[in-house]
Amino acid sequence: MKRSTLFLVAGILALVLTSCDIEPLDTSQSIVLTGRQTDPLVLTNHIDDANAPDYVVEGNYDIQADVIVEPGVSILMANGSRIDVQSNGSFYSVGTESEKITIKGEKLLTSGQWKYIRFRSDNVDNRLEHTNISGGGSDGTYDGMVFIAYTAYAKIEHCIISFSQRNGIVCEDWRSRLGGIAHTTISFCELYPVQIDAQQLANIEATNRGDGNTYNYINVEGSQLTNRLNWKKSTFLPYRINGTLSITDAVQVDPGTTIFMADGSKIQVSSEGSLNCVGTESEKIKIIGENRVNGAWGYIRFMNSSSSQNRFEHCEISYGGGDSSWEGILTLVYGATVRMSHSEVKGSARYAVQVQHSQGNFIDEGNNIFTENTLGDIGD
Repeated sequence: MKRSTLFLVAGILALVLTSCDIEPLDTSQSIVLTGRQTDPLVLTNHIDDANAPDYVVEGNYDIQADVIVEPGVSILMANGSRIDVQSNGSFYSVGTESEKITIKGEKLLTSGQWKYIRFRSDNVDNRLEHTNISGGGSDGTYDGMVFIAYTAYAKIEHCIISFSQRNGIVCEDWRSRLGGIAHTTISFCELYPVQIDAQQLANIEATNRGDGNTYNYINVEGSQLTNRLNWKKSTFLPYRINGTLSITDAVQVDPGTTIFMADGSKIQVSSEGSLNCVGTESEKIKIIGENRVNGAWGYIRFMNSSSSQNRFEHCEISYGGGDSSWEGILTLVYGATVRMSHSEVKGSARYAVQVQHSQGNFIDEGNNIFTENTLGDIGD
């Protein structure tokens, strides 16, 4: 393990330990939250004893009104419990740097004790900020400790999310409205720290951290990008494309972004779309196979997209070409245009670049390297 990783893990554990109890929890003064919450409620930090939670959630706590959690509040999630923010409710959990909110299971550093916090409303007051959440994720149907359902809204900032039995954060599909994930540490999840649809890519900030997850990626499910999007760099958690990503509008990828391609995954750019990957010498953009063997993933295909924004500069694209329908890691068809400079394409099971039947325009602007491509560099 790298020294920087060791420091990160040690820091995460220290933060988690400060929000978890080692001594048995005293719940004698705790207020029980369960059933339907139909009236507005403010949760207060009313117990001075740091070893005693202010509130205990038992069973199903269905929020059907506005619930505000004040700074410093501690919420204990009983085994098997859940918080469900319904379509007519909101959950505003905003602490401060010095007075964090904690939502945790009964046992220290143990995942799967409780289920989830699920957002089902589109209320912009659904916020988790300076909130430490740990020990849940036991529900296989809603497979995230924090789950944003379709059409629902939530914003997550300055949080520590850890020890989920499944994913840390899940956006259910393209209709989920992610207000953003920023300055958040997501660690020790038994699946991914974050699982999203491609439509939420613009709302992931570079400031998030994480380690100790079984799969240390932001998992992007196969989906369609239908809106203009700036794909932001994620410094500590690279992206992983799982399935087919279809691009039907302009997409710009920030320098320094790393994208791992799961086995068999593909990127398709349609006539209405474009893909602009312009890195720098010090911050290359990488689109590489999760498994670093020739042909591990499929291709990036440009179909009838003649946009001048189709560009790869200071990029590494590697270990694709594994789909026999299209013969290159980069495939151009039906008049597509792509420019490339200062980039490397390697490890294709077929060609590095295929211009099918000469029906495209690949413009080599120089300083490109093609290596270890089974059928050669450029083919038709």
